[in-house]
Amino acid sequence: MERYRTASHSVKKNSSVLHSFKFKPLQQYMGLMLLMLVGAAIGAAYVKSSGIGKSSFSGTGFFMQDILSAGAASRSFAGLAASAFFPVAMLLCATYLLGLCALGFPFEIFVPIIHGAWLGSSMAYIDMQYGVKGLGICLLFIMPQAIITALAVMVAAREGIRFSWSVAMTVFRGGQNPLLGKFRAYCFKYSVCFAFIVLASVIEALSIVLFAKIFFV
Repeated sequence: MERYRTASHSVKKNSSVLHSFKFKPLQQYMGLMLLMLVGAAIGAAYVKSSGIGKSSFSGTGFFMQDILSAGAASRSFAGLAASAFFPVAMLLCATYLLGLCALGFPFEIFVPIIHGAWLGSSMAYIDMQYGVKGLGICLLFIMPQAIITALAVMVAAREGIRFSWSVAMTVFRGGQNPLLGKFRAYCFKYSVCFAFIVLASVIEALSIVLFAKIFFV
């Protein structure tokens, strides 16, 4: 009887612990979103302070507006989609590789900051270059794909942190839990993130083909 009570108390205790962590993923995503907003503020402030022509990133392909120009409509759909895809895809690749490292999880927190800086600087650049018309450009060309890519980057960063931590526990504490199952899930989630990036790139390329001549004249 005493053993039953002890087991029952243990189950209730474990249930309360699990309940207390019910909203933990939401808190994690909120934290990653905050980091992304901080990065956006930093990127926008940098462009505003340095100006369009003096920015060290100008002409490097860093800014999203490098494919938002008067000549964009003349480019092929595949070329526009590729230009929109590769900057975010490279960031996801770096995030994936960091997740495979035992010491990668501290660096994963910089991923949403970098992506936020990319978005913030691009929108600030467009605002300075096009004025009032820049608001329409941001809403039509940047925001639809930015929402999708931001979600993909946050999921990728969270999964990278979690898997890197699992690798660290296995390496440094001699954990016996096999990582093969977690690795398969890790790869699957990243493949979904890349699929979202492809979708976002197609949306942006389609928007440019349809509306570039209206805004970039």
